[in-house]
Amino acid sequence: MSEKAIESSVCAWLAYQGYIPLKVGLEGWPDRCVILGSGRHVWMEFKTPEGKLRPQQVNRIAKLHEIGEVIYVVTSLEEAQHFIAGLSVPSPLSTYSDTKNRRP
Repeated sequence: MSEKAIESSVCAWLAYQGYIPLKVGLEGWPDRCVILGSGRHVWMEFKTPEGKLRPQQVNRIAKLHEIGEVIYVVTSLEEAQHFIAGLSVPSPLSTYSDTKNRRP
């Protein structure tokens, strides 16, 4: 599977779960900043299982780690699902469905 296909399948799943996979598009930065809700986010860099990070990406990821950011290098949909499940973050859709009928 190509890097683009991996990114596409993961982003479709993230959006279905109610998360926002924001495309970054800056050289050396991870591919996506995934907005999880409740003020939380993670970064995702997509690679094929054989893919390697470029030196600029290694440097950027190290700098993000230094300031406490969470970055995942993702090689499959299943891997991304595993990472998100490990964060114990409820889907924004479940939170929304719990509150949508409440009145102030």
